[in-house]
Amino acid sequence: MTFVWARKHSSGRIDYYLRQTRREGSRVLVPLNLYLGTADQLLDRLQKASQEFLDRCELASFPFGVPSAILVADRELGLSRILTEETGSPTTARALLAFVCGRAEEPVSKNGMRALYARNGLGFLLGAAPSLSCRSYLRHMDRLDDATLDRVTFRVAQSLKAMGFSSSLVFFDTTNFSTEQFAPTHRPGPPARPRRPRQGSQPASEAGRPRHRHHRG
Repeated sequence: MTFVWARKHSSGRIDYYLRQTRREGSRVLVPLNLYLGTADQLLDRLQKASQEFLDRCELASFPFGVPSAILVADRELGLSRILTEETGSPTTARALLAFVCGRAEEPVSKNGMRALYARNGLGFLLGAAPSLSCRSYLRHMDRLDDATLDRVTFRVAQSLKAMGFSSSLVFFDTTNFSTEQFAPTHRPGPPARPRRPRQGSQPASEAGRPRHRHHRG
């Protein structure tokens, strides 16, 4: 086992060692006994090392909240895994996930994804991404024909149902423009009651019809 060992001298000084021991039969061997220094020396080394490290760093702030939430949802639903299995291309799954994260963070076009990926935190979270050009996006989408998309949708719906979601809680946005969501209790209202025509007026259903008068002989 490896541990930090403190040796206290009669003067009160304490030296610290990094010590490793192992047992062979009834004997305890010490293959490593590395002197680290006193507490003040260790503190001084750590502070100098931290400052040298910070001097080489470039710090920036990134909005990790939205893409992180999408990555967690992807992990729980298994969307990337399902896309990989249905399209046969892990590159397509990673590219589509990158496009989803990018669109959720900022409303950029497909041609603007590469610039967005280079300046935000997606590269840190997702790693090196495949090509994110508009042409590559269309190539990836070609792998999602109607039958494949139906299978992906069905499997994702199965995952959602297994997690306790129902159709009253989940809706799909199938356009880039607007989404309509109705309450689970929404029902079409009763048909409007026909209005009784005023006295002397002609019902709307009879408007425009020629009138015939019958005379008794």
